[in-house]
Amino acid sequence: MEKKKGMQGKGTEHFDWRAQHEGLQDPDGPLTAQQKEFVKNIAHHGMKPLPAAQAAGYLHSNVNAYRMMRNPKIKKAISIEQEAYAKASEMTKKKVIDGFIEAIDLARIKGEPIAMIAGWREVGKMCGFYEPKKVDIKVSMQGQVLLQRLNSMSDQELLAMAEEDTNVLEGEFSVVGE
Repeated sequence: MEKKKGMQGKGTEHFDWRAQHEGLQDPDGPLTAQQKEFVKNIAHHGMKPLPAAQAAGYLHSNVNAYRMMRNPKIKKAISIEQEAYAKASEMTKKKVIDGFIEAIDLARIKGEPIAMIAGWREVGKMCGFYEPKKVDIKVSMQGQVLLQRLNSMSDQELLAMAEEDTNVLEGEFSVVGE
């Protein structure tokens, strides 16, 4: 890594931060001791990036946490550590879900519907049911031309067009203060 000129202080080397933090590094390169600590805090202790950076001793931890999470070398290391941790603990997604279902059953027996709902919410999150759905809407050239034509028409022209077409749905509307 390239040292920056004129940036010496307290026995630490200053590297080319742009290269180190913005994905310009070799993702297979070795981690520094501080980066290893950051990865351990996330993968083993379940910390969020900001507290993980603070615990690893990063100055300006908010900026460094953001940069570290964009670094492909750090992302790869976190993924490897999480997989190794899950394998060592013999924990699987199915075991976690089974544990939640067992807790839900206990909550049902005790008559605690709020605990049941919380359990099912967690199961739903683990199954990806709360993930936002991406919907791509593709408008053909013909559709774009029609859309431009409709946008250029006055309200009277649109109303006349709607009255002529029997496929237009009926509905109610109200005008909110103009």
